[in-house]
Amino acid sequence: MLTYTLPAIDGSYCTTGGGDDPYQDATYPDPWTDWAGAYEGPATCGGYAATKVISTSYSYNEHDLTPAYEQRQCNEYMKLGMMGVTVIYSSGDYGVAGNGGVCINGAGFNASNTDGSSGRFNPSFPGTCPYVTVIGATQIKVNATISDNMPNKYQPEEACETVIFSGGGFSNVFPLPSYQASAVQRYFKNYAPPYSADTFNNSQQTRGYPDFSANVSLISLPSLSSPQTSEHPLTNYHDLGSQLRNSNRRRLFPRLRHLRRRPHRRRHLHTTQPSAPQCR
Repeated sequence: MLTYTLPAIDGSYCTTGGGDDPYQDATYPDPWTDWAGAYEGPATCGGYAATKVISTSYSYNEHDLTPAYEQRQCNEYMKLGMMGVTVIYSSGDYGVAGNGGVCINGAGFNASNTDGSSGRFNPSFPGTCPYVTVIGATQIKVNATISDNMPNKYQPEEACETVIFSGGGFSNVFPLPSYQASAVQRYFKNYAPPYSADTFNNSQQTRGYPDFSANVSLISLPSLSSPQTSEHPLTNYHDLGSQLRNSNRRRLFPRLRHLRRRPHRRRHLHTTQPSAPQCR
């Protein structure tokens, strides 16, 4: 989450909309800090330049925040996009449930959470903000190999549901952006989930995520000591971030513009549903 990075880049964020929320954001100077060497100064408001690609895996449950808080933060991502900055978030590890596998106990912003065995789907934030790029996780289908299918240009992948369950869903706060309208319409026409409006926002009028998906299952990682494997969106969203960074770097030489959020060109929604956790 970039809660403390955003005001460091844009000083107006410290005061816009009433400033930080004392129930969600840290207080500076921190009155409770007693750690040696801990930061004890005021909040940093402006003065820092944003890198052209920012990626992070941490996120909230959309339901745990107020719509006003989320809109205020989403507006900052819009500003970053206008500056040519790409902000990447992972879609989460709990399928249609929120962090920790919790779901929502009915409709309404004040509804409580459930343990995930019942309730409404619980989307992720900032992933539901239409100005960030969200990447989900896939896996190679059982008994399938990429090499066998490459001649047919077919990727035998599905939403990851082994160690993690790739997050995805539809916002209960942010409306459907125009760049996504045709993809959402096509998704519901061809792959409509078998759940009613009591279970998730199937209005087809709200932001859907993820934007990209890439394989994370048993990915080989370089190591100074020994080879390692990983099964986490950390691998694919950082990989996407590094690719965009390298693309920007190459474009600097002929003085082309930086790449930035162009969602109408890279819209993707999962066509297979994570099997668990389930909110029902």
